[in-house]
Amino acid sequence: MKKIWIDTVSIGQEVFIHGEKYICQGISLCESDGNSYCEFMLYSETQNKNEWLEVELVDNGNYELYLYSDIGISRYNSLLKNDFYNSETYSAKATVIKCKGDFDADINERFDYTEYYSNDKVLSVEDWYGVIEYSLGKEIQLEDVVLGEIIKNKSNKFNSKKPISIVVLVLIIFLSLVFLIPSRLFASYCSPTCTKYSKDWCCINVDKCKVTHKVCKSMYYTNSSSVRYRSYGSRNPVGGGTSFGK
Repeated sequence: MKKIWIDTVSIGQEVFIHGEKYICQGISLCESDGNSYCEFMLYSETQNKNEWLEVELVDNGNYELYLYSDIGISRYNSLLKNDFYNSETYSAKATVIKCKGDFDADINERFDYTEYYSNDKVLSVEDWYGVIEYSLGKEIQLEDVVLGEIIKNKSNKFNSKKPISIVVLVLIIFLSLVFLIPSRLFASYCSPTCTKYSKDWCCINVDKCKVTHKVCKSMYYTNSSSVRYRSYGSRNPVGGGTSFGK
């Protein structure tokens, strides 16, 4: 089985794990206690979330693979007290050696991490200078991972210059409309901005806007409270106070 390492996977490449397709968005190479491991930032379209494939090089050219998902602190604490209670624990520091793609890390950046192992699962907490990240991983085998095509290059062929040209063309048309016929272009907004003392052209000496046919702002509307203040006045407190958290 072909190895999976930082130089074998490209940004934008398909990565299939247990048949589910991911797209590689970032790659990092880290060192910890003399060992090296790669971490691949994978995006799942079906789940609409990122997961993290960690590949660690161990003795005799063998690899250990874990697939991580981000979790919140509440679930982390619950798992730590139950599933990972009295589990094997490992803590260390790691340094980012290489990094490319969407990985939010810098070369030579260091972080602390602690991992709790229970059967084929691992609970992890990382401290990036005060930014704490929690994740839950499960062990997978090398044969569970299949590399697919690099779809990023395909999309670039179709998105080279045409989108830029279209955006520029639309922008030119819009600016032309703004400068040539500004009052007509923004006429649909005239009624809400009219007041007794400052009326837009479409509401002068008439009761309804000449373009939108909406009622023009009058003394009645300008003296009434705004939506914000009316909403405060119409709210009646019910029950006790509100508290946040659990």
